Amino acid sequence: MSTCTPNASARTLAGELWLAERLAHHGALADPEGIFAGLTDRPIRAERMRQAIQRKGLADVVLGRGPDGKPSTYRETFERLYGERLAASPSGAARAAVLPSPTPGVLP
Repeated sequence: MSTCTPNASARTLAGELWLAERLAHHGALADPEGIFAGLTDRPIRAERMRQAIQRKGLADVVLGRGPDGKPSTYRETFERLYGERLAASPSGAARAAVLPSPTPGVLP
């Protein structure tokens, strides 16, 4: 039985939508809706997010501020959202940068 409440599920989905939009904005996805294409569940969406982040080497790129107000990377955001570790990009190239945000504010 799931311990996830409807409100927690809605917050999680909102976080997934937000992250998909950020990935599209930073060129890792052609269309943020691609994460949700077809019949998906949370593990499928997590894997699609993981692949998009790693494919573009964005794991260590700062994309906004976390709930604590400090800068947060794609890796930290992914791990907070999915509760799973995000390994470094397969190329091993660590790329740290701060990307401009069209919607400044706190990450989900």
